[in-house]
Amino acid sequence: MYFTISGNTKKDKELIKKATKKVGKRTAFLPKTIKYSVIETEEQLHVLGQVLEQENQSSVKLTLTLHDKEGKIEKAGTEYVFGPLDYQISEGFYPTLMDLIRLDVFKETDETMSVEESYRNEKLLQVLEEELESDQRKVSQVSEVEVNDEVPWERPIFPKKESKEKETVYVDEQADIPTQKSIFEEENDVMGQLEVDPFEETMEDEETAEVEVDLVEANEEPTWTEGDSQEYIEPLISEEVEKNETEIQKATVFDYILDQYPPEHEWMKEKNKLFLNELYSKYQLPQTYQAFLESKEELISQGKGTLLEQLESVQSTNWHELAQEDLLATFEERQQETDQEINEYATEQSSNWERTKEELNKEEQRVIEEEVQKIKERYEKKRDNA
Repeated sequence: MYFTISGNTKKDKELIKKATKKVGKRTAFLPKTIKYSVIETEEQLHVLGQVLEQENQSSVKLTLTLHDKEGKIEKAGTEYVFGPLDYQISEGFYPTLMDLIRLDVFKETDETMSVEESYRNEKLLQVLEEELESDQRKVSQVSEVEVNDEVPWERPIFPKKESKEKETVYVDEQADIPTQKSIFEEENDVMGQLEVDPFEETMEDEETAEVEVDLVEANEEPTWTEGDSQEYIEPLISEEVEKNETEIQKATVFDYILDQYPPEHEWMKEKNKLFLNELYSKYQLPQTYQAFLESKEELISQGKGTLLEQLESVQSTNWHELAQEDLLATFEERQQETDQEINEYATEQSSNWERTKEELNKEEQRVIEEEVQKIKERYEKKRDNA
């Protein structure tokens, strides 16, 4: 199930073409050949509203055609044409796909709509809403997966050293104050050697987190010695240093690979990055570099295969039939204009003939009256002479 969008006038088609380029779809010779899913149609309409704002336009006339290839509404292969639709924007408000279709479907009242049409319209709206929700759910799931996936630079290159478990201790407010002071002085000395201060976040977390209390004997007073502090800090420092080292190594190797083997085409840049991340999730950096070199030809062949599929799609399109449909529509439009001009000319000539006919009748009546008067005068003159 997909939509096609077309404009009614040349200006409308230009605006739709600008919106199509802004979304990122390739424009075709005939806009009717561009296919949009339900959620892509929604996005295209939203971008069309933005284009109208940029062009200082308030509305555009367009026609939406729904191609039901699966037969979810009625018979498979049925096409539903909505339009001409008046897409109007007002103060940043853009009509949605469902708004436009509802206005077109229910433009007739219930009194003039048959039961079959009413049922079909309800079914159509229900299917479109389900398709839109399904597409939105898929997009949200993809977004969640992208968010939940571990960021590439957070993955370890080398196995982490096993660190001792952190001991949760209770800090007594009555503990030896000089001892605690010396602990924090030592911590500050260690932190000054690092560019990033990981201990600051840890201290904030400790202030808000619940402190587990170890059970101690009643006669044993808990204390926090310098050795305990050192054991607590060392794993944090090692983890932060290892993390920074991992990020630097990964960024350096990836940049080197992309610089040494730049993509031959613009469309391969993003694909190379995704491919490197996929390899990095399976191998360490040296194996990633080797696997990238070995799979470079395969990656290019995959890209060529995609281009060949697009070429076959273009070649399989019946351009003659599409051009014939477009020319037929243009011919019908020209024929209507010609018929209208002929009707206007015939009406004008008819009115001119009626006016001329009336003038001729008046002239004929005048000539007859003059002839009658002349005959009458001659007859009276002969009678007087006799």
